[in-house]
Amino acid sequence: MILTKLSKETFEKLMEFNKVASFGIWAPPNEPTPDNLNVKKSNTGDMTIFINPKLLDRLKDGVVFIALNASVHNGRKDGYNGPWAMFHSDDNGKQQDFRL
Repeated sequence: MILTKLSKETFEKLMEFNKVASFGIWAPPNEPTPDNLNVKKSNTGDMTIFINPKLLDRLKDGVVFIALNASVHNGRKDGYNGPWAMFHSDDNGKQQDFRL
């Protein structure tokens, strides 16, 4: 299967679902430090990844992944209330999104 980048038109159509859906793309994790070796969950809540001008180059249109995430994203520590927050929790103590 050849994966092509998601078109701007498709991305704009998907915006209709941005409060209940997201993309399987996360910011890279932090580097481990002597005080924190468990960094797998770090940066999964970093929503700046969605304002990257090269975002569409990283999103592919050949795969659809469906998962249940019955969480509520009110009260994020970082105050983010924009699109695509599902599967991007900023509560590293509770979230397991990195396992997807």
